[in-house]
Amino acid sequence: MIKQTLIAAGFVLMSSAAVAGLAPVEKYGLQDGGTLYVFDDGKMGVENEFGLVKSVDEGTSLTTASGKEITMVGNEIARVRQIELKRNAD
Repeated sequence: MIKQTLIAAGFVLMSSAAVAGLAPVEKYGLQDGGTLYVFDDGKMGVENEFGLVKSVDEGTSLTTASGKEITMVGNEIARVRQIELKRNAD
């Protein structure tokens, strides 16, 4: 019984840690209508103009709606997918 309780508590802690890392620190609208998410570790992920995950190669230059050029770091499609799923569940 105690072992099951500890396992359940571990899952709760892991899932809350995972959710904490999901929230983007910054969010930019892109010229093509998509959205760039920048996470707390500096890695990035992109959604297309329809709000769906878009794979972008690391090092690709992205242009924000305001004209700022940002170089893609990482390709966090799993994080962006989780944001998409959470938004659709609400």
